[in-house]
Amino acid sequence: MQITVLGALAVDGRAVRGQRLSDLVRPLGGARGRAIALASLVESVWHGSPPDDEVGALQALVARVRRTGLAVVTTADGYRLPLDGLTVDVVEAEALLARGRRDLGAGPPRTALDAARQARALFDDPGAAASPWASTPTTASRSDGHVAARTVRLLADVVALRTEAALATGAVDALDDLRALALRTPPDEPLVALLVRALAAQGRAAEA
Repeated sequence: MQITVLGALAVDGRAVRGQRLSDLVRPLGGARGRAIALASLVESVWHGSPPDDEVGALQALVARVRRTGLAVVTTADGYRLPLDGLTVDVVEAEALLARGRRDLGAGPPRTALDAARQARALFDDPGAAASPWASTPTTASRSDGHVAARTVRLLADVVALRTEAALATGAVDALDDLRALALRTPPDEPLVALLVRALAAQGRAAEA
């Protein structure tokens, strides 16, 4: 079973409808199988304005999540989503990023580049690509904004790794991702510096 978190939330390709349902599945899916306390989940779903019976309301939401096929488990003080037989794209991306960083520091840069490219491909679904770029305080909910910010940060780290590894191999390719991420408002200074290095490596110092 596959959970898509990097963009429009989906389980096995089926969209998960409902903001509160989404706000519950996202933290459970990104917790790598760890338990999340009730209080934390209540905050994720209701953002400081829970219903009077917050425990009952959360239980009702968990029941809806289980109907999607996700085997949410009740723990002593919260819930967890076991990863057995479950693939979560954000967990995959984070693992590839960590592996690529290790390889860049201690192994051949080509393996780091391969890991970064695999991680970047996880964002290529149209919904995933659109979410972090399109979400703004005026068009997204508070939760959507937080999700978008985390997604953009992860994407930025992946693109930075891909560029660093490409520089190490002497084969820097397209810089569209890096340019777009570096020049967001406010600019990301480390990414801007990396963009300057990459442009210089391509013989485009004038653009830098």
